[in-house]
Amino acid sequence: MNNYEGTYQLYDKLREANLIPQFLLLQRIRYSNISSGKIKYDLNGGFIHKSSLQDLAKKLEIPYNTLRQRISEFKKLGWVIKNHTGWAIISWRKIASQYTEQLNKIKLFAKTKKELLNVISFQKIKKNLKQQFYAKYKFMSERWQKKHSKPILTEQEYSLSVRTVAKMMGYKSPVTGSRIEKRLVKAGKIKIEKHFRTICPANEYHLAIKAMPELAGRCFFYQDKVVERLCNNIILL
Repeated sequence: MNNYEGTYQLYDKLREANLIPQFLLLQRIRYSNISSGKIKYDLNGGFIHKSSLQDLAKKLEIPYNTLRQRISEFKKLGWVIKNHTGWAIISWRKIASQYTEQLNKIKLFAKTKKELLNVISFQKIKKNLKQQFYAKYKFMSERWQKKHSKPILTEQEYSLSVRTVAKMMGYKSPVTGSRIEKRLVKAGKIKIEKHFRTICPANEYHLAIKAMPELAGRCFFYQDKVVERLCNNIILL
């Protein structure tokens, strides 16, 4: 088990419950320091003061009413406990323990859901490519595998379909998988080598789909041909 297994579990559970934005916001609040007039509030102590909400909303760059709404959600989830001066934030380990047992393996710190998605998706893609590598070279020595895994994974040898990428992240649409890959390319994490093959001339499309209906969602017209999308080669940078 690597250091991201607990993070995967927690991400998957929070995503299923639609709680990723709330969890990330609470983490941002917990590690904020703000000044309200002459008073300085260190939220690292795990307490949200009622008198600090206006300044906290400005620091987080969200509307005041949105912050109040999120705090109400935190209270319903049991993530904060209200008293007469504000809300005490419970330990993030107590929150995480509701979703995963691998507390010592969690690395779930990001500012936005998109940023977190990039981190998790890159690690999951990397893990999948490594599994392909070890499956191919399973007869080689462990020492050889460790020495050659990194350079080989930077070559155009291993592929993943966008559908698989989407599925790894808990989504169904291959379009989502394509968007995830594009964000990682933009972030400089991976390089994509796209591959296609010609199926038939454009005027024979209906005959081809009738013979191979599974191609319907994987084909597109290019000039005067019907072309099939193949799995992308993914190169780690």
